[in-house]
Amino acid sequence: MQSQRASTRARNRAAIVGIGIVQPWQLVRVLAILRGISAFVMPIAEGFNLLALLAMGHFVADFALQNDRMAVEKCPGKGVVLPWQWWLGSHAAIHGFLVAVLTGVPMLGLAEWVVHALIDLAKCRKAYGLKFDQALHLLTKVLWAALAVTCFA
Repeated sequence: MQSQRASTRARNRAAIVGIGIVQPWQLVRVLAILRGISAFVMPIAEGFNLLALLAMGHFVADFALQNDRMAVEKCPGKGVVLPWQWWLGSHAAIHGFLVAVLTGVPMLGLAEWVVHALIDLAKCRKAYGLKFDQALHLLTKVLWAALAVTCFA
């Protein structure tokens, strides 16, 4: 009779837990593992969300906010209204501002400002075309998202 009650209690405890017949110490272990996994997975999820926002912001800044004059005159030798450095600096600053706002890290915005200008300058000098230019820009967004969730979180 005593062993029957003990096994009934064990089954009831297992039904409450919903995992099967599990001892309390095993449940604690499972919860610790799940906490460890979530501590690892959450920054990855945050990173992907931030990366999506950065990519969308990039395309808004590169295509919607960059007018035709800026796209042409940001290249050396093309400045008519203003020197090309002003156009390139302004265009890159828009990108830097968006990165700083989206990541919440002004230093990443400054880094984006410089790196974006260098990538666009190389494209202006015909080092590569639009597809490679966009790939480089998106790679920098991956870097900013990774740094934002790991180093600056």
